[in-house]
Amino acid sequence: MQNIQSTHPFIMMRILFIISLLFSFKLTAQLQKTKIDFDKMSPTITWEQKDSIYLDLPILTNSLHKNHWRIYLNGQTIDFISEDNINYKAILTNDITEYRDEEESKRRYKYIFEKIEFDTLTSTKVANKIIASGQLEIPTDSLIPEWRRFFFDCSGVSFQFRLDTVYFTKYYTCLRGQATNTPFLNVVENNIGILEEAFKLDSHYNVFTSKLESGKVYSKDGFMFLSILEPIKPSKKVLRFYSKKQYFDSIIDSIDNFILSKFEPSKIKNEYCNMEYHIIYSKKGKLKKVKIQKDYKAKLSDGLDFYLEDLKTNRRCKKIMKKILKEIDLSKFNFKYPFDRIVDVSSNGNITLHDYTPW
Repeated sequence: MQNIQSTHPFIMMRILFIISLLFSFKLTAQLQKTKIDFDKMSPTITWEQKDSIYLDLPILTNSLHKNHWRIYLNGQTIDFISEDNINYKAILTNDITEYRDEEESKRRYKYIFEKIEFDTLTSTKVANKIIASGQLEIPTDSLIPEWRRFFFDCSGVSFQFRLDTVYFTKYYTCLRGQATNTPFLNVVENNIGILEEAFKLDSHYNVFTSKLESGKVYSKDGFMFLSILEPIKPSKKVLRFYSKKQYFDSIIDSIDNFILSKFEPSKIKNEYCNMEYHIIYSKKGKLKKVKIQKDYKAKLSDGLDFYLEDLKTNRRCKKIMKKILKEIDLSKFNFKYPFDRIVDVSSNGNITLHDYTPW
């Protein structure tokens, strides 16, 4: 007991937080997948029937429980079940649809879902808050004259209630498109907020989508698509570049200072050679190449006369730079790799040095 009391308060708070999470919900299933059978997807099938077939959500009118509610959000469904109208159990179903490319369009391929069962205490508290809000008594949106209805589809929420033998549904479409003073809007939005906070809906959905197979395309509403890319393996060229960069990062300041100390601006300052050069030294520290960077090369698009003049300047300046840099011997550094650097020459012949990247 003494050891527990002497534990740092921050550590104790973290332990208590983890314990509270463990008791607040219970993961009841891994990802489940059901391939879509389009022979069963007739135009007359209801969304309740579809959910019964593919998401293991029983049709509420056939429910065997005394009280059974269902709340539909985008990609998430919450069922409340009670046998005594006092204690409730809540079950969250996260779902998403996998799509496949077919004849230049995307077609639904399979449903993927998981179920999370919450503890009775949390579930009952949330159920009582929804009951106290008057959600069961307020009208559906079509009976609220001030409720705006739009021609396009937009997100909303659906409440289904089966209380003993009585069944009714409340729909509320396009919540974000409503005026703030729309009757009963605050009740619906507050209840969604209660669900999101108590059951950590966003966090659970993020965990759910993190389990999805990569290289596939998914959507929870048929409008917004989620592409999970295959992990990209860097090429040998990229791996070599970063290995080389890591090596030179540890000695680059010494190399730059040495080059700056040996470079003679007077040999180039009046030659109109202010441009960027890619210089390459061998592992032995000897100059191999000097290249003029693309933006400074002669371009035919500037016209033939300018092109020929710039080409002549490019060749002359490369020759001058080679002559200066050949006198700078970097052999004392014993390079592990060939050395690349960009040399930016100003109009007064002074230089700055910076990294070269091959893309």
